[in-house]
Amino acid sequence: MAELDLTQVKNLTCRSDSEAIDNALAASGGLNPDVDLTGLQAQIHIDISGLNFVENNAGQDRASVRVTGSVGDRQVAQDVTLIKEDGVWKVCTSSQP
Repeated sequence: MAELDLTQVKNLTCRSDSEAIDNALAASGGLNPDVDLTGLQAQIHIDISGLNFVENNAGQDRASVRVTGSVGDRQVAQDVTLIKEDGVWKVCTSSQP
């Protein structure tokens, strides 16, 4: 996300989240492919080295990872749901993946 690579973000998210991204973009008029985001990308730096990732539980098609630590001066403590789609683990924030 910090690299503004929407294609990669969508590749790493479950279908329902990817569809939500598409719907949000459609509602806002979408991204203009002619807009140069290079300057914006150069200003964004997110250091995740202060985060810890611990598997809470995992099944065959669903897992939960606890993310704790800090990003800059912001403390993080969050569970992230992963689901397996087509044999690939993907982040899924939707309540009904």
